Amino acid sequence: MFYNIFYHNIANTNPNANEYTGYRGDGICIAYDAENTVRIYHNVFFRNANAIYAEQLLSGSLNNYNVVNNIFYNTPKERAVLMIDSEFDMDIYNNCFFGYAISNTGKALKYEPFYASSYDEVDADPRMDTTTFALRFDSPCIDAGLGDYDYDEAENHHFGWRRDIGAFECQGTKVRRYLTSGDVGKTLYFGGQARAIIQLNQATLSDSAYIDVTVHPGALPAGVSGAVQRYYTITASGLENFDLDLTLSYKDSELNNQPEEQLHLLRQEGVHWTGPFFTAADTAANWVRAEHITALSTWILTADTTLVGIVSNGDARPLTFQLYSAYPNPFNPATTIRFDVPRAAVVEVTVYNTLGQRVRTLVNERLAPGKYRIQWDGRNQQGGVLPTGLYFVRMKSEWFTAVRKVMLIK
Repeated sequence: MFYNIFYHNIANTNPNANEYTGYRGDGICIAYDAENTVRIYHNVFFRNANAIYAEQLLSGSLNNYNVVNNIFYNTPKERAVLMIDSEFDMDIYNNCFFGYAISNTGKALKYEPFYASSYDEVDADPRMDTTTFALRFDSPCIDAGLGDYDYDEAENHHFGWRRDIGAFECQGTKVRRYLTSGDVGKTLYFGGQARAIIQLNQATLSDSAYIDVTVHPGALPAGVSGAVQRYYTITASGLENFDLDLTLSYKDSELNNQPEEQLHLLRQEGVHWTGPFFTAADTAANWVRAEHITALSTWILTADTTLVGIVSNGDARPLTFQLYSAYPNPFNPATTIRFDVPRAAVVEVTVYNTLGQRVRTLVNERLAPGKYRIQWDGRNQQGGVLPTGLYFVRMKSEWFTAVRKVMLIK
């Protein structure tokens, strides 16, 4: 045949994987008169003997022998054999190898022949579900494959920027990238629905450092209306002294009447927003980039500059501390709480139930003089939804304490 293509398949736990005879236990066997082209793309080979075995091929019969974007997972311990065993040269691009055997001489039994060329391989646990073979949110195979997507909002926005390694594309809203010193200076792709890019210019990393990118598609953060209906929560662990470039994406269907050519990024800082952050944008591919970011938090894409800083009435500075009644009240699902700070002070705004138990801390930081507002979404500190009932909002500083009642209804 002219083309021999094995594409988007699962070669799963061959029942003969532990046997020693013939080709039994192999995922794919290629032999004799296979002609011209063999392409093995986007598959999972799970607990086979030789995942790919090729022998007795006609000399020069294969002009293109490509093994691309596959996961090779766990050769059975009973078989100290190669994951890919071939007598013919091949090109191996962006594959993940995990659980391979080690020979008596200490060689990793991943592939032969000696002249095989392997590019950009992932030599790590693919972190996939071994029942469904879907990639988990922290898989190193997400957006690690060969081939970028030609952007199409309907077709591939939810797949990320690049093809994944494996049989199935990640479509989750959260992606984690574990970091090593080798990632400093590199571009990190966050695929699935997150569809973000971080260029890590510099950083100090501890062991098990990572960055989490979570997207909230079709939603707005509390207290914000004039923004793209998609926001991001970006957090990190073991990451210090960093400088990074951040690229966030959006859909045309999420623009929420925001002028696309004026979009920039804002970062939440306490009870207000900082920015704008902007370096470049692409309205065809639907992304906005900001460079030299040194703090992470919640991020929005917006053309509205009035969200930045303290929410105030003109240039007026409040004369006294004040906690206003929440609005709306009663409320469901969220209410806005306004308060005034006439001079710099550490301010705490907390919510209590009728038993006097603190259920949520909304603000606990030093604030500059100004008029502030914050939304409460009816959830406790752990993110759980609170029951219908009466609650008390307390504002406290060194010079002032006030309490207002608020009713949560379902």
